[in-house]
Amino acid sequence: MKIIHIIPNLKRGGAERICIDICKELQNHGHDVLLILFSDENEYLEITNQLSIKVIPSSFTPSFLRSNILKLEKLQKVVSCFKPDIIHSHLYEADLVTFQLKTKQAKIFSHIHSNRKELQTNYKTKNL
Repeated sequence: MKIIHIIPNLKRGGAERICIDICKELQNHGHDVLLILFSDENEYLEITNQLSIKVIPSSFTPSFLRSNILKLEKLQKVVSCFKPDIIHSHLYEADLVTFQLKTKQAKIFSHIHSNRKELQTNYKTKNL
């Protein structure tokens, strides 16, 4: 299976570490994995040397009054060439960009890296 993971950068953090671990494990199981970063910040060089990583500056700025501002031409080209089965985004910035991509074949997944109370079971019931 061909899988793209998208995350803004690899600064030290929990989401970044989980993303790396998922990529490495998928690769160890024979999947073709590409990790895409929006900026060239990698504080995990010691454990990412076996991963295929591309830095592709991309952004999405929504606007209510004007047209949305998209910067994803290079990312779209890489996605179209790689032809992934799955695109897995991590963190809000990557989610915004990923959901703007045009792909027919790939399933898109978003990974929420937080413990927000709004996501807890029965949140509405408890707080009425």
